[in-house]
Amino acid sequence: MQKRPSTISPSEATAALAAATTTMRRSRRAAIGKFARVSLIFWGVAWMVGFAGAQFLPDWRATALWTVVGVAAFALTRWHSATAVAGGTVSGWEGPFHRTWWALALGSFALTAITVPAQPAAVPWLVDGTLWGIAYIIYGTLAEDRPVGILGAAIVLLAVALRLLFLHQALLLFGLGAGGAMTALGVVRTVRE
Repeated sequence: MQKRPSTISPSEATAALAAATTTMRRSRRAAIGKFARVSLIFWGVAWMVGFAGAQFLPDWRATALWTVVGVAAFALTRWHSATAVAGGTVSGWEGPFHRTWWALALGSFALTAITVPAQPAAVPWLVDGTLWGIAYIIYGTLAEDRPVGILGAAIVLLAVALRLLFLHQALLLFGLGAGGAMTALGVVRTVRE
């Protein structure tokens, strides 16, 4: 006579599912972190240069500078992400994530274009930075990456504080503060590797 396989209890099933969920979360974080930490460095430096340039350069030159540093940061990020993980695919979330990030990038240009007539001139740049701070909050929530979520919240709060308290030096301070925080988080994660 053949023995029936034993069944597990509900508490054992719950524990097994919790362990599997934890393993999936850790695996995803490890794979994402392999290229995300360096991207934080690239984009943090781009923010420091771009926002400082926006503080001191006329509009068209600031836009040109942002275009150059943005393209450089994008190219470096793409190059690094392609080499960090074989094939660039971890679990299938990358395609929808990249499309969402592109929608955000295009949306940030639209927001800047809409707010450009705003006075003072720093406001459109702060609006754009705030949008990216919100994106970091959303990403941190979805990816269960608390430090990135906290970074996003700090970016949003910094933009609001600078708009209200230090508008005349807001872009320089925002670039150094937000870009510096992004770079620092990327460096800390790279060193901990």
